[in-house]
Amino acid sequence: MGKIKIALDADIGYDSLPIPDKIVIPIEDGKIGVLSYKQHRTDPLTAEQIVIGYAGKDRLKINVRVTGRISVSDFPDLRLGGFKVEIIGGLTEQNLKLRLIDPQIPRWNLPNVPALLDNLIKQLLNKFLLKKLAEVLALDLKAPVQKAVSQINRPNVFAMAIGKNNLTYEFKPNVELFEPTLTISAEGLNLKFEATLAPAMTLIQPRMIRTALRSRRRRKTA
Repeated sequence: MGKIKIALDADIGYDSLPIPDKIVIPIEDGKIGVLSYKQHRTDPLTAEQIVIGYAGKDRLKINVRVTGRISVSDFPDLRLGGFKVEIIGGLTEQNLKLRLIDPQIPRWNLPNVPALLDNLIKQLLNKFLLKKLAEVLALDLKAPVQKAVSQINRPNVFAMAIGKNNLTYEFKPNVELFEPTLTISAEGLNLKFEATLAPAMTLIQPRMIRTALRSRRRRKTA
């Protein structure tokens, strides 16, 4: 049998992405203007209630709720009481790894925050929140894709009657996937794979039948 070109689609809903319920935003000690800041020892800056959706034109929208405190020099602890932040960014795929690219916070809503602290919050979130989200959304799809391909390519042993003879055959799909094309839509992520199918069917000699059947049973119980 020759090779056959086929297309395979993998759909990933936004709610099925392996995103944690909350992430601690690591704040490195630093200084902005006259203000020195550092991570709060017992109430670190945290992003929670993370919701990912479609922002249009192959862009993602990530909504988070930011809580926690920042220790600021010469000021009481700066408490972030759960204000909402929206991040817009693109997504790229390379070698079956998804990566968030060019994330930005297009709008701010920081009510009743003095201008000096307002600027501090914006710079810290732009620097540390966006970096952490990019790390969290760096998803490696290689293992689940390889597992799916292995299941598809699992040999199938079957019997076929030809005349008075009952013959046993082994069938292998031999599917090979190539680099997919990523599409972002309102429904979620779609990976379209180009693939080749090179099916092969082999007559199993009587001596080989028991070995093939035992191998098949082991795979079922694994």
